Amino acid sequence: MKEVKTRLSKRGVVKVRVLKSYLRASGSDVEEIAREIASRTGGVVRDVRGHTFIIVKKRGADSAAVY
Repeated sequence: MKEVKTRLSKRGVVKVRVLKSYLRASGSDVEEIAREIASRTGGVVRDVRGHTFIIVKKRGADSAAVY
């Protein structure tokens, strides 16, 4: 989480790939994991494709999650 927060503050966007082994072990799906990480880091999920998702920095009241 710390690395995601750092990259969001510096670059404003983070691309995260979820390992298949983590998906099997956790029993969660990628969308669920993306929403959890975004809420913990203060970001917004912009896109989810396959095992990869993009989180962008929240920008006031006009931020709307795609997923």
